[in-house]
Amino acid sequence: MDNPFPIPQQLRQADIFLGDGGQTYGPFSFKIFDIGDAEVWSRPAGDSGFAKQSVFVAKVNGDPFDNFTVTFPAGQPDTTQILVQSARLDSRAAGVMRGGRIDPTAMEKEFSKIATEMQELRRDIDRGWKSDFGQEPMTLDADVEDGDVLVKDGDRLAKGPSAAALLDVQKQAEEARDIAVDKAEIAVQAAADAEAYALIVGAAVYDFNFDSDPSTPGYDWNE
Repeated sequence: MDNPFPIPQQLRQADIFLGDGGQTYGPFSFKIFDIGDAEVWSRPAGDSGFAKQSVFVAKVNGDPFDNFTVTFPAGQPDTTQILVQSARLDSRAAGVMRGGRIDPTAMEKEFSKIATEMQELRRDIDRGWKSDFGQEPMTLDADVEDGDVLVKDGDRLAKGPSAAALLDVQKQAEEARDIAVDKAEIAVQAAADAEAYALIVGAAVYDFNFDSDPSTPGYDWNE
């Protein structure tokens, strides 16, 4: 029998697109089983990253595996980037047995659900941090907070100094540099002043003349 829930080879994520001023977008290039499978992220102009949004999800035809649309609470401007993807968290409530026999449709549905989750897993793995070949995998410490710098410590990424602390150190270094420059300028000026004073004193000694020979009998240097 044909698969009633065919799954094409895809990553179950629409390309990033811009808002058009409206609230509703879709349908997209992939289908969902449940409305809770859909996730919507957006990044307004000027924001550093995408944030998950609360939207209304509606199936197009009401089929078990169906195309869908998403509706924002307000219109999205053409400067806002939007990303729509499937992120299914599966469960098992129904079996595949009917009257003591396997129900092919129920079994195909479960297989297709597994396939969608495998595609989503591949997509999210590709977005994750990876160690290069031959390198040990890294573990991020739990105490790393926003603004901290990461420091490699063996097979762990540990908490380093915060960005604020690094800026403070940089500020202190710049202040120390400015002080050193000021002192150097003072030293240069002092050396120049000393040289000028030496020239003045030397000239005064050189220009001091006696009116008569000191060996003259009755010589008085005050005269």
